[in-house]
Amino acid sequence: MKSLGTIIIFFVFFCGTIMGYTINGRISSPTGEAIPAAHIYLPAEKTGTTADIEGYYTLEIGPGVHKFKVTAVGFRDIDTSLTISGDRELNFVMQSEAMIGDIVVVAASRVEQSILDTPVSTTVASGDILAERATTDIKDAIEHIPGVSINKYQISIRNSSGYSQGCGSRVTMLIDGVPVIAGDTGEIKWDALPTNAVSQVEVVKGAGSALYGSGSIGGTVNIVTKKPSKIISGANPNGELKIFSKLGVYDEPVWEEWNWTNKTLTLKNVGFLWGSKTTNSYYLATADITQSDGYRQGDDFIRGKSFLKYNHKFSDYKSITTFLNLGYEDRASYFQWESPKKALNTEPGRENDRVWSSKVFGALIYEDDIPSRHLFFTGKLYDIFSNWNSKIYNTDTEQYELEASRGNKIGADAQLIFTWDKQLISGGGEFAFMNNTSVTFGDHIGWGGAIFIQDEISYIHPVVFNIGGRFDLFWVDSANTDFFIGISPKSSIIYHLTENLTLRANLSSGFRIPTMAELFTRTNAGGIIRVEPNPDLEPERGYTTELGMSYAKNQYIFTGALFYNLYQNMIEPRPIYGFVFQFKNYHKVRIYGGEITGNLELGRLNLSGGYMFTSSVDLETDEKLPYRPDHSVTASMGYSIWDNLTLGTDFRYKSKPKYALFTNSPAVDKKVVDFYAKWVLGAFNISARVNNAFNYNYTEIENNIAPIRHFVLSLDYRVF
Repeated sequence: MKSLGTIIIFFVFFCGTIMGYTINGRISSPTGEAIPAAHIYLPAEKTGTTADIEGYYTLEIGPGVHKFKVTAVGFRDIDTSLTISGDRELNFVMQSEAMIGDIVVVAASRVEQSILDTPVSTTVASGDILAERATTDIKDAIEHIPGVSINKYQISIRNSSGYSQGCGSRVTMLIDGVPVIAGDTGEIKWDALPTNAVSQVEVVKGAGSALYGSGSIGGTVNIVTKKPSKIISGANPNGELKIFSKLGVYDEPVWEEWNWTNKTLTLKNVGFLWGSKTTNSYYLATADITQSDGYRQGDDFIRGKSFLKYNHKFSDYKSITTFLNLGYEDRASYFQWESPKKALNTEPGRENDRVWSSKVFGALIYEDDIPSRHLFFTGKLYDIFSNWNSKIYNTDTEQYELEASRGNKIGADAQLIFTWDKQLISGGGEFAFMNNTSVTFGDHIGWGGAIFIQDEISYIHPVVFNIGGRFDLFWVDSANTDFFIGISPKSSIIYHLTENLTLRANLSSGFRIPTMAELFTRTNAGGIIRVEPNPDLEPERGYTTELGMSYAKNQYIFTGALFYNLYQNMIEPRPIYGFVFQFKNYHKVRIYGGEITGNLELGRLNLSGGYMFTSSVDLETDEKLPYRPDHSVTASMGYSIWDNLTLGTDFRYKSKPKYALFTNSPAVDKKVVDFYAKWVLGAFNISARVNNAFNYNYTEIENNIAPIRHFVLSLDYRVF
């Protein structure tokens, strides 16, 4: 009997060891708010789980002493060892802490997630990237982000785009998740974007049409705008008010024969940010005006823009947000140099070319969180209006040509997110209508809609699967295609090797309908080139395959990726004969390469940068695609000498591109070095910057010298 008792005791102990005990509890902040998606990880056992939307978790483990590691975005890690001898409740309270590795992004999956959980390569830059560059234009700061290049006005992510004057974009631009691409030309209106209201910039690399539809074939950029930082109270009855000012001066060109004026060429900017918040609402207002002489003849401009944002919380779970973005520009229309010996002069007769434009972006966003049903709903209404008029001198007829276009795009977007067991499911639909009245490409209308769905599956910890897709249908009058149809599936797998290191593989697809400008443009472009319409254009389609890794811990982020992109029917301007061009479909294009990026803080030293290699080839002709460098490098270094004084430098390199229009135009590698200093003195924020410090001369598109050396002094003052 004693032996039998021993066997029973051993059997019970053995079963307990094998079957384990149930540990459950809740993960919350010090105020009691749930921390959904917090990770509980046992390093020795290589097992763990994820908290649900209300912060609750359940975990099966064996008896003994176990080390628990609890992590969540924006909170300090918890490391603790506990003895487990039976079922028990185990709650964790996490302290808030902001780290580089705790960055939250929205654009990668249309849901908030840690940068380690994104299924595709995503780079995030804080709003400081604009302050450090002392710029009045967001594109001047975005080109410092690894993998991103700007060819005059057009953005390219991983060389997905080349250059076409004012037509089309393979990158979708969003403000707080709302698209702001012009309905007629399909381009990004950089001059209207709210520079002083930027909290962070999210750059998603690779085809994203499964989430955002037409236009995301090359990537997505989401501008997250600021919220006021100060709550109105007795000690702070006015909220916050900041005043911004900048003064820039262009240096003399390297070559004396390039001098085209005796005037000191300057850039001047002044603006403000005003905002406040209460427990239930906040508002933010910014506005600024910029006047620039430009560094080239016929390249001056005056720009004004403003951004207004209001948010009201009806309860802890329901809110409404509205924003209005306005922009106006009066600029010269520099097209190309007079000659290489007069590289900063415009062509004779074109000194008085002008373009006037106005833009209005507006949106209404409703959010409703229903925790009891694990549901989250977002609805958006938006309007994108753009209008421009131009007066361009025709060098053949020796007369001015007057052109104009007015476009409007109205859209609605609805998305529902809910959790079901270990799945995060989101889906929704979108509808858009656009109309355009234009001298350049006629009067046209278009409409379309889409449905989309994705499922993030987390049954097998630490592996996360993501599958989804989108169906788009769009119609444009006078196009020879009855309906533009896009089916964009995607899938990915993320493996959390440790709590700080993830490996990922994804396959995504892209889709872009031709813009009205690409379909119907008929212009002489000042007598230099002629563009003919092509209503036979087919939609572009793209497929992205990527293998990548991300490491993020405290003040360190490192990413690496290998990618292969295949595009069909890519739309690019091609010569028909002589200088007569037409937008045409490339049948197959291949772009592959690799990219590494890093960001780390070592005490007072901050280092960031990236390197990218790509090979871009037209598979029909085996020729290199134009405007796409094989090698790109970005690097930044900042050192805080004191707590209030930082010195730094930026470096950008791009290998020599191939040109499409004037193929014999001289081209060299881009090698640009900038220096800057930032000084915080009480309520003043002072920065000085030398851009293109060595006055290096290069072109990114043919017959256009890039900005020469210039100095910028920025002074910001916090009134209250």
